[in-house]
Amino acid sequence: MATGQFSNTTSFQRGIATATYDRPGAYNKLSVSLYNQRFGFEVGSSRFIRTHNESLTARDEGKIELAKGVSVVGGGQAELVDFDVRVKLPRPPHEGDPSQPNFTYDPLLMVDQTAIGRSTS
Repeated sequence: MATGQFSNTTSFQRGIATATYDRPGAYNKLSVSLYNQRFGFEVGSSRFIRTHNESLTARDEGKIELAKGVSVVGGGQAELVDFDVRVKLPRPPHEGDPSQPNFTYDPLLMVDQTAIGRSTS
């Protein structure tokens, strides 16, 4: 049962480090980014949504001049993401339901999942 207590949490931090090499005929830029995000809200002591997201991204881009006015440009990016979600709430409403879910009396659904993903380009 909801007790009237409500709390909300939102926070994020991002740090980016960059190194650049820039000389006549050659250019390279490497960036590394760390990201941490938390979101959550709680109603009463037993109904909540909590998420936590962390990512590490590395990006490199370069340019080499082959001849006056002719250059080769290339780069790439890789990202690793770790995501956690915990939810304890009544089921969401569905289209065509004769009545809305009752936040206080309906059974609570519990979700506790972690996912790790990576991407490159």
